[in-house]
Order: sequence, then structure tokens, then C-alpha cells
Amino acid sequence: MTIPFFLFGGFHISKHITIDGNLNADASGSIAGSILGNVRVSADLIVEKGSVITGDVHAENLTIKGTIKGNVYCEGKVEAAKNAAVHGNIIASEAIIDKDSIIKGAITKPRPANAETQIETETDNGEETEEIPAAEEEEKPEPESVPQTWF
Repeated sequence: MTIPFFLFGGFHISKHITIDGNLNADASGSIAGSILGNVRVSADLIVEKGSVITGDVHAENLTIKGTIKGNVYCEGKVEAAKNAAVHGNIIASEAIIDKDSIIKGAITKPRPANAETQIETETDNGEETEEIPAAEEEEKPEPESVPQTWF
């Protein structure tokens, strides 16, 4: 048996509620209704079956059972359950995608925090230093082949 988040100080948006605007929360919670805006939760979030979020979703860990029409950003793990749908990209450290869910976007890991580091070089006399931006990864042409899919 799962104990609801709201018993522990979290939140729950019931299926009869539609929020027209952004939702920000510092506690874990669940959404069973509709949200027309971005959702930012600095804890765990469950998007219940039948719910629809039209906007980007940011959460520590996310379980998707409903529909998200926007990008998903997670520090931790994203789980897309059976019949879940995401119409956008998923950026997460870990992703578990059920074979019966629909993902219409890319699934990637977040960029490392040190990706924007600067490289210092010294001149021959050792007196001056110059900062050079870290090199961006060059796009390599892909060989002509059959594209790969996740399924």
C-alpha cells in the first residue's frame, strides 16, 4: 500500500482541478488534474494516470503515469509507466521507460557541471595567462545507415 504524499506534508492536485499557471513546490507531491504551465518541484513528483501537464516539468525524481506535453528535467530518476506519454525531451540522470509508454523526443543525460570550464595557459616567460574557452564538441557526420530506435 502506498501512503499518499499529503499525509507527510506534501501536496496533491486532484483530478477535478485545473491550474492555469505555473506550479512551484518544495515538497513531494502528486498531480492527478491538469496544469497549463510549467511545474517545478524540488522533491519527488508523481504525474498520475489521466493527468495532463502542458508545460515543462522539473523535479528531483519523477514518475509519469499520465501525459506531459513539454520537456522533462530531472536531477535523479524518471520512470515512465505503462501508457504514459511525454511529448518532449527527457533530460535525466536515469530513465526507466516502459515499452508501452510513448516518448516523442530525445532522452539524454544532463551536461556535467564542469562542461563550461576554462583552460589557463602560460606564455613562454611565465608571466601572463590567457583564458581560452573549453572547446565545443564538433559535430561529426553520421554514416549513412539505418537509424536506431529505442524500441
